[in-house]
Amino acid sequence: TVQIVLEASAGALAKDEVKSARAGVSSAQAVLTNAQAQLGRVKSLSPEGFSPEAALDVATREVATATAHVLTAPAAPESTRPPM
Repeated sequence: TVQIVLEASAGALAKDEVKSARAGVSSAQAVLTNAQAQLGRVKSLSPEGFSPEAALDVATREVATATAHVLTAPAAPESTRPPM
């Protein structure tokens, strides 16, 4: 999990901004969990020939993108983050 240091800046942020930041991180982590699960499913089907190589590429890219969103979620204001 990603540890967030919201306490240090909580005095400067309004309570709703802190809640929004926490929600953004939780959302990003949920997207990452789903992407990792999808990648696992695709990988398990690939060796048996039930999944095209492109599906593996897409699932791998989705995990990388979701990981980046988790890492940047605490730093980026809600309005500047790309949609998930």
